[in-house]
Amino acid sequence: RVTLTFDEPVRLIPGAVQVISATGTKVDRGVRLLSDNATVELSLPPDLPRGSYTATWRLMSADGHEVSGSVSFGVQQAVDEPASAPPNARSVPSSSVAADVARGLRYAGLVLCVGVLAAARLVWRWALATRRTRILAGIGWLLLAAATVIDAVTTGPHYVQAALLVLLALATRAGTALFLTVATAFAVTVAASGHAAAGPDPWLATAVTTVHLLAMALWLGGLCVLTLVVLPARRTDELQRWSQVAFGCVAAVVLSGEYQA
Repeated sequence: RVTLTFDEPVRLIPGAVQVISATGTKVDRGVRLLSDNATVELSLPPDLPRGSYTATWRLMSADGHEVSGSVSFGVQQAVDEPASAPPNARSVPSSSVAADVARGLRYAGLVLCVGVLAAARLVWRWALATRRTRILAGIGWLLLAAATVIDAVTTGPHYVQAALLVLLALATRAGTALFLTVATAFAVTVAASGHAAAGPDPWLATAVTTVHLLAMALWLGGLCVLTLVVLPARRTDELQRWSQVAFGCVAAVVLSGEYQA
């Protein structure tokens, strides 16, 4: 077998880890991620012919970025050439673009679903009954669902995040406390899948990143409600309260962003 050990957790990209012979033939029998999420193991047949082989990998790191590389080895002979993939090695399309698209959809979904509904619940309760608010929240939830599907296709399913997404849909009609709890839990899963998990203090970094995400979503979501629902309805009530909430959100974004930097 070939064992690849990394210094932080990784996620497999389907078909992107393999062992190739010098002729470009795939020889491994399968790949699995061990329970520590930092070790990848490829099983090989016990009777590999004499020759040179190359193990190549492309994985998603803990901070959501792609990492790739290769290493060559010989069976009954030495390998003097630098490690590189054979010219006939089967290539797998890069998932970096898909990951960027999913990340953008997820941030937009947080604003339109979590931010819009949170702002309406905390500042403009009457806006919850309007058609525009429901449409904005529905679009946001669909964007979150699309991001989850893209991640499942490119890097494998995220069961906890998918389950919380379903709960979020159900919580949109529940009380404010339950909705905010589910929304916070969902934001935690988003924060934990990014740069925060790769830092020297992942628990604190994840908490700060969660605050950053929620403050961003509430601020921009509140601006959406203000411009698309409140002002068109010629309702000027609670503007001072929104100003205070917005100031707190911007302060949280700046302070948490400074910590992340």
